[in-house]
Amino acid sequence: MKVLICATSIEKTMGAYLLQLKRAGIDALWGSPASPIGHNGIGWSGKLAWQRNALSALDPKEQVILSDGWDVLFQGTRKVVEGLIPDEGEIVVAGEKNCWPDPKLQIHYPMGPTPWMFVNSGLIAGEAGALLGEIERGYAAGDPKLLEDDQRLWTWLFLTGEKIFIDYNCRLFQTTFLNIVGTELGICNETKQIHNQKTGMIPCFLHCNAGQDWTERELNLMGITL
Repeated sequence: MKVLICATSIEKTMGAYLLQLKRAGIDALWGSPASPIGHNGIGWSGKLAWQRNALSALDPKEQVILSDGWDVLFQGTRKVVEGLIPDEGEIVVAGEKNCWPDPKLQIHYPMGPTPWMFVNSGLIAGEAGALLGEIERGYAAGDPKLLEDDQRLWTWLFLTGEKIFIDYNCRLFQTTFLNIVGTELGICNETKQIHNQKTGMIPCFLHCNAGQDWTERELNLMGITL
């Protein structure tokens, strides 16, 4: 199993994230894309290109997590993660409450059983061959706009495919944007783990998405000191 982390540099909480993965015995490959990535018109095509190249170098059957960098933390175990990564060509993507970057597409989504019902491309799991196959399907579509934003691409792949599933119950992945602390997300003082109070799950990967950052208070509660 390998976590592929695409980021422009090791900054903010990424050092803690890498240490958490190492302690869990999970291999992480961090890489910087050849071209700039980001919001405000820069785009995310460089991230997709980096992931495409990294996946092509792996055994097609290897379990992989595609991950963002500085805004992600890990609180699971290798054994639990291995049991949650699908096989047989299936892929699971993180769910979030916000339909982005194209809000109008929300009418095309199936109604999810929880509020975390829209694609979030910051955390995606599957076998390397399945992940690469979907990315190649996106490139083959011939629409440059799809490749401008990886979340737009994975939204399209989800809406037009049959083997991509959203982690509605936040078993493997948890996004934090628009979540209500105290009624939806909480931190267990004993285990220092964030848990989802609606689904009852303790997710393995935590993505503080939509430009958010982990606050010093949250990190302290989780037992992390930078």
